[in-house]
Amino acid sequence: MNRLIALMFFGGMSLQLLADDSIRDPIQDYTSQPNAPQAPQIMVNGIEEVGAEMNGQKVIFISVPGYVGSYPGNIWTAYVQKDNRYTRLETTAEGHPIIFDDESFFAGTIPELSANGLMSFMLDKTGQGTIGDVWLYQLVADKITGKKVKTMNLRNSNDEGFITKYGVSSQAHLTQMSIFQLKAAGYTMSPRAEQAEETSDANPGHATTFPPSVPTPPAASAPVPVAEAVDTSIPVWVYGIVFLSVVLIGGGFFFLSSKK
Repeated sequence: MNRLIALMFFGGMSLQLLADDSIRDPIQDYTSQPNAPQAPQIMVNGIEEVGAEMNGQKVIFISVPGYVGSYPGNIWTAYVQKDNRYTRLETTAEGHPIIFDDESFFAGTIPELSANGLMSFMLDKTGQGTIGDVWLYQLVADKITGKKVKTMNLRNSNDEGFITKYGVSSQAHLTQMSIFQLKAAGYTMSPRAEQAEETSDANPGHATTFPPSVPTPPAASAPVPVAEAVDTSIPVWVYGIVFLSVVLIGGGFFFLSSKK
């Protein structure tokens, strides 16, 4: 009996490990989350993606154009690659949203900061846009950390030069996919997103609404498809269920034979 319990325990642990490490395609994971708050916006504006390498690991940031809430930049979900799988990170290690402007950032090595990561320029857009902060996101122990590293003033020649050097390269790191390109590539949407599209189709002239704090963004121009091929292999959780079933059946036979 004790052996049967042990087999069931280790079988369950194996299944849990497989379930925790099952994200193969970040875009598919992002678009199919059932309760994602950005789901209706995906149906209007598609997605945008930023790829970066941090400490030798691939990190993919995904957002929706205009998905900003009350923040001075887009709200992003990070996917950290490890052993051909991805881990989804909704917040930083400090528990804050991952935020940066999709038009003012740099991904790579910054010698002036002796750092490697994603640097974001947060200009004060409520005034003249001359004062702002520089934020740095880095990968530490498979977690994204975020901190303010500099306050800048565009009237200062050194700060202006710093922004000119790094800020103009943001579009080179950014790629976009419209909803039409996502569906053409075989990506599926969450039920919430599909429902938003059905509501829009059933009411001509009706556009998917955004939260009051989120301004409706302009349509993305010339999106470029960058998605990896959709994985059509058997999902990992199927192997996990088969493995657990074998363990339970084998353990049952072992238990019955031992009783004889």
